[in-house]
Amino acid sequence: STISDDMDNGQIYNDTDGFIQYSIDGGSTWDDVPVDNINSTESNLQFKLDFLAEDNNFGVDSVADKTVHFRYKLEVTQNGDFPSWTTLSLNGIDGSTDFYQVVEVPVSGAKADVDIDVQKNGSTANDIDKGEKVDLKIDVTKNPWMIKDLVVRIKPNGFTYGDYSDIKNSNDIEITGFGGYSPDISYDSTNELLIFDFSGVSGAGEFIDQNSTNTKMKNLGTITLNNMIKDCSETFTAGAEIDYRHGLIDSTEAPITKTDQSQDPLIKRKSDLIITAVNPVIVTEETVTWTIDITNTDIGTAHNTEFIGTFSEIFDYQFSQIDSVTATPQINTDNTQATATWNLGSIESGATKKLQITADITDADPRTIKDFSSAFSSQVKWYTEEVNNIKYECGNNTRDDFPQFVEPIKISDLVVKNNLVSPAEINICSEGFMEIIVQSTGQTRNYNLELRQDFLTTGIIFDETKDITVTNQNGSNTYSISASTLEDNNGNLVFKEETFPELAAIDIGEEIKIKFAIKTNGDFNESNEVQPAVSWNPPSKYNQDDDDQEFSKNGSIYKIPRIRPEINIDLKGRNEAIGEQTFVDNPAAMAGKNTIRWKLDIENIGDGDAGNVWIESSDFPSSTVLYSDDNLQNSVDNNQSDNYWVVPNLAAGESQSYYLEYTVPASSNETE
Repeated sequence: STISDDMDNGQIYNDTDGFIQYSIDGGSTWDDVPVDNINSTESNLQFKLDFLAEDNNFGVDSVADKTVHFRYKLEVTQNGDFPSWTTLSLNGIDGSTDFYQVVEVPVSGAKADVDIDVQKNGSTANDIDKGEKVDLKIDVTKNPWMIKDLVVRIKPNGFTYGDYSDIKNSNDIEITGFGGYSPDISYDSTNELLIFDFSGVSGAGEFIDQNSTNTKMKNLGTITLNNMIKDCSETFTAGAEIDYRHGLIDSTEAPITKTDQSQDPLIKRKSDLIITAVNPVIVTEETVTWTIDITNTDIGTAHNTEFIGTFSEIFDYQFSQIDSVTATPQINTDNTQATATWNLGSIESGATKKLQITADITDADPRTIKDFSSAFSSQVKWYTEEVNNIKYECGNNTRDDFPQFVEPIKISDLVVKNNLVSPAEINICSEGFMEIIVQSTGQTRNYNLELRQDFLTTGIIFDETKDITVTNQNGSNTYSISASTLEDNNGNLVFKEETFPELAAIDIGEEIKIKFAIKTNGDFNESNEVQPAVSWNPPSKYNQDDDDQEFSKNGSIYKIPRIRPEINIDLKGRNEAIGEQTFVDNPAAMAGKNTIRWKLDIENIGDGDAGNVWIESSDFPSSTVLYSDDNLQNSVDNNQSDNYWVVPNLAAGESQSYYLEYTVPASSNETE
């Protein structure tokens, strides 16, 4: 007797977990059918039943009155339901010897699916910022039946790796499951698809779960795309699809396709940055500092933020700080301007980054731009986070000519004046010290000062034998300068920073004094008025040429305090020959006979001493001797050739009498 199975529809005998088995106790225990009883496992399955007879008693079955269960495994290789025929052929009985059983075998076949999820920190991302990094998790599931030719395609849509040229070697791609097999990874740039192809991988062409009693879908494998960046688009979802074939389907037949789309996050975040500053910036010196505020006014975080500042040629960048921390920008310079780029990092919603910039004003002469028009322009850009050394711009905001810069300049900002230092009052034909004083009363630091001292018609000259003293807020310095260095063609003085470094700049509220020695002459008796002047450059014209300074201002006329001698002269005579005892205005004398003694009274009724006093007269012969006493004993210096006598200085309020004798010439016939 035998049992045969036709193995219809290409079924294959599978002895992986044992051979054909039987049970005589209702399935509690199972024993193998002896191998020798198996006639065939190819084309059809057939085995003999004689092992069920009792030993040495053929014809008496040990299974009489019992139900015998047989089981064996046939592997289905074709799709679709089919009838499975089993035949029992009994030997040695009357009547029909073949009994048939047919079973309709329902073949459901393999089933697979795909699921894609956008995640942050291992969980579904319910809110996503443009530009931030996320993970795409793709799960492939299947039932226990065999699938083959599996291909997973991922369409990142609003997410990207930027550069896919070496995607198969990316450290950000994590693959688990799939029987431990590694797919062929590629990128379809035309359709923007990441492809994971298991169909051509040796040993991985078919996926099957053996002896599974649970037909529910289970995870086959997971592909995780770590650290993808959300691009700047409005698309916040990604898609995935799989192609596969049922294990029983011929490879020439069309594959089965399953697709999935990640869910839209509940919150879609983006950023918007604005630029603000104190505007205008008040420029008060050649070094200018200003602060730019970059504020995120939207609900997202701005990533890889950059601030780009463009300096015109009026500025030379010096240093900067971001939130009080020293920052070094990348600077690109061309002929007329410099562009500096600062990396501000991430700026969260509502947050502000403060960028403080310090620059020096450049020398004015080489500049094409002489003022603060378009001195600085501001721009902010924000990007995605960086992946594969690539980032994408998500937005920008530009403010040309911002902030603006102004100088609070007035012509009255500098005041220049003169002062007599010593003596308190100066005499004619004397010496002293005067000073020129410049004061800053404005709101800016000014530069390249040039002071001029005009002596007008006073006849004053500079005394180069004495030092010049310059005093400013830092103290005093002395200089020994020749007249040729300071004087112009008219004998006036010009003080420049090349000779006096203190004149390079004057601070707000500062006073600079230059003290120098002078000499007066007779012209000072007629005029004591002098006038100072100052020229300078504001910060915007820093270091402009001396001959082309921006501002110039004359000081007030200064009347130098002076004292002057004033001499009264009284000449009287006495004719002693006729017994005159007193000096009279008009003494009588006989020509050629009488000698007159003359008394010359000199009195200085002025407030200044008279120095280098000469007494001069054309009425007396050059041989006449002048005496300082009535007895004519003490003669004074006699310069006979020029008809004058040099007498001692005459202090203010002092008087002095001098005497001489003179005989009236015989030829004189009139009053002289």
